[in-house]
Amino acid sequence: KTTGHGAPSVGFAKVFMQKHQLATWLATLTVIYHLLAVGQVFTLFGYFLPPQIHSAISLTLASMIAFLFVPIRGRERQESARLNWYDIPFIAAILAANGYVIFFFDSIEDYSLFGFLDTFGVVLALGLAIALLEATRRTTGIILPLLILAMVAMTAFQPYLPGLLFGLGYDLDRIMYSAF
Repeated sequence: KTTGHGAPSVGFAKVFMQKHQLATWLATLTVIYHLLAVGQVFTLFGYFLPPQIHSAISLTLASMIAFLFVPIRGRERQESARLNWYDIPFIAAILAANGYVIFFFDSIEDYSLFGFLDTFGVVLALGLAIALLEATRRTTGIILPLLILAMVAMTAFQPYLPGLLFGLGYDLDRIMYSAF
């Protein structure tokens, strides 16, 4: 089987495993992790995980399952067993941002001391926000992401709004800090 250019068509997911197998393993891993977390097994072995790390792990697993199961166009059925190319940047953004929280938690604690993000933190948080908005759009429809974007835009542009809507507003780094 070729791609039409003479090269064999070997997809990313075909090399490692089928997409439904990957999703099944992720769902199983999610259930096992949450059973261990609820049963406080990590604490029994003397390993304390901060709530931010629990949240990052849960968010990563749930988002990856959403990108694997829910097609980009809502209710249409996906026939392909391969991972679609347009899902890879979203999954990469989620893995990068949440991986940073999980593996470099000391830096995340430093952010909480400063009250704002540096450029690297803004890029990670923005990538995560875009990926989560896409996952939300796929699972719930377009209305909820539009409401979220309207509220964030209102927060960012409060100094320019009239009357009761006027406020101090926040810069992008402060908005992303509160989301990250």
